[in-house]
Amino acid sequence: MNTEFARNPLLDDRYFIPDVEAHVWDDGRIYLYGSRDSPGNPGYCSDEYHVFSSDDLVTWTDHGVSFRLDQAAWYTGGARALYAPDCAFRDGTYYLYYCVPDGRCGVARSESPAGPFEDVGVIDGVMGIDPAVLIDDDGQAYLYWGQFDGVRAAKLKDNMTEIIPESVTQPLSVAEHDFHEGSSVKKIDGLYYFVYTDTHRHKSPAHSYGMATCLGYAVSKNPMTGFKYGGVIIDNLGCDPGTWNNHGSICAFKGQWYVF
Repeated sequence: MNTEFARNPLLDDRYFIPDVEAHVWDDGRIYLYGSRDSPGNPGYCSDEYHVFSSDDLVTWTDHGVSFRLDQAAWYTGGARALYAPDCAFRDGTYYLYYCVPDGRCGVARSESPAGPFEDVGVIDGVMGIDPAVLIDDDGQAYLYWGQFDGVRAAKLKDNMTEIIPESVTQPLSVAEHDFHEGSSVKKIDGLYYFVYTDTHRHKSPAHSYGMATCLGYAVSKNPMTGFKYGGVIIDNLGCDPGTWNNHGSICAFKGQWYVF
């Protein structure tokens, strides 16, 4: 029996991977998809992603660069960064959803969960950071994105690269859920759990956005509407007083749920 325990942070000090979305694929390994901070970069994120995987939460493999901003030829903005991504698997293909500094989102694909991913292009009709994706039991895929009252949910077409425009809804709000950003949606026992950066606690006039120092969640029987606030998962007040964001996810691995 493995008597080792996972450390926190999970990855060693060479790696800074915020905004992590964790997935377990058919090979039984858990994969981490996130943005990537790099030493010497004054911005929030660098312009490349790395994917990490493990079969025990103790030993992690860095699979190297999975995607670079330069691959997104459609993006011509001056700021060079890739923000929080997510990944989905359908019919032998892994789809990587990413966002860029001007607020648009793109999608790339690969036959491997670790990449490298090949860019497909920008997703028309999507404006807002932090894309998240859910494939329901019936095969319908949903995409989530946006900040504050600009948060949106939409059905994805079967090609996984386009939304159905007439399906777009606003699943959460600032008034009811104190939603900030960082969408992450999982289905558990028939219910949809929307995990997000939550500003219910510790609001401060020193921060124009409020101190979003919690990872909170809301629950619904519908993947796009009807979410009721559920509470706080993690309150990180005091761990970094100069930061007001907390973007994470939840994932089941070998019968146990974890918060990332």
